[in-house]
Amino acid sequence: MISSKEKIFYDTQIPSSAKILFVYIAEKKKIEATNEQLAVQFNVTSVSISNWLSKLEEADYIKLSYSKRKRLIELN
Repeated sequence: MISSKEKIFYDTQIPSSAKILFVYIAEKKKIEATNEQLAVQFNVTSVSISNWLSKLEEADYIKLSYSKRKRLIELN
């Protein structure tokens, strides 16, 4: 059986840049970061980060949860 970490690389609906973000999240297990913080780290716009996270969440690769103005990003 293929894990989600392997499956994502065959998923043509997920942009390559979003796959790099997924690997970053997978490496950390879970992260607490704003789009702006991730944008600086990946040298892209916060809109790009938002789009990537949406695609990853829609495809069920990650889960976003919110608590007291903080967002947690973790693998699904």
